[in-house]
Amino acid sequence: MIFGVFMFIIIVFLGALGVDMMRFEMERAKLQSTLDRAVLAAADIDQSLDPEAVVNDYFTKSGLDGSVTGVTVTEGLGFRAVSATARKTIDTQLIHMLGVDTMSAPAAGTAEERVDAVEISLVLDISGSMSFNNRMTNLENAGLEFVDAIFENSAEDKVSMSIIPYNGQVNIGPDLIDKYNITHRHTNTFCVDLPPSVYTTAALSRTLPMPDSDRMTLLFCSDRISTTPSA
Repeated sequence: MIFGVFMFIIIVFLGALGVDMMRFEMERAKLQSTLDRAVLAAADIDQSLDPEAVVNDYFTKSGLDGSVTGVTVTEGLGFRAVSATARKTIDTQLIHMLGVDTMSAPAAGTAEERVDAVEISLVLDISGSMSFNNRMTNLENAGLEFVDAIFENSAEDKVSMSIIPYNGQVNIGPDLIDKYNITHRHTNTFCVDLPPSVYTTAALSRTLPMPDSDRMTLLFCSDRISTTPSA
């Protein structure tokens, strides 16, 4: 009789433990799944909302409001990483009779989106309107600050930048101008008048005859900005 009672108590204890452990694992899996989806959405570079707010919103919509214990966001040019942790306290239904009233389910995860290679084209207005109110000097200072800000916050060899000055015409520089069929070439100038036909397609033919800019435009276009590699 004593042995039978003892075995019955053991069976009840194991059954109660099994039921509460299954509930615990179900809630833990839900917590982890919600956190994984949340950090993936928050790490999306195209996501314009605050990453921490995105994580918290996912938990609120899943009925787990208040479970998030921390969100860390690291981002820069071409990348965003979001790490988050969460914890939920689960009340036991059976094993509380044995003195275990609650069980704590943890979750943690990290997601990152990164664009390995970024190409930037910095287009600079050097038209006649830039001659007034010290605009050209301000343009040069702003351009230098922009270049410094980009490369100081980027991994080495992950960003390339081209500078495109324009004034109705495009100053394409000495390297590119030899790759196209430019007619009426002038000395030491790299400004080209694009014919109307090129605006109907994305591609630019290398055999299509394109005239060099007229002399008055060339003087203005060439004197405004250097397109050498040092620029």
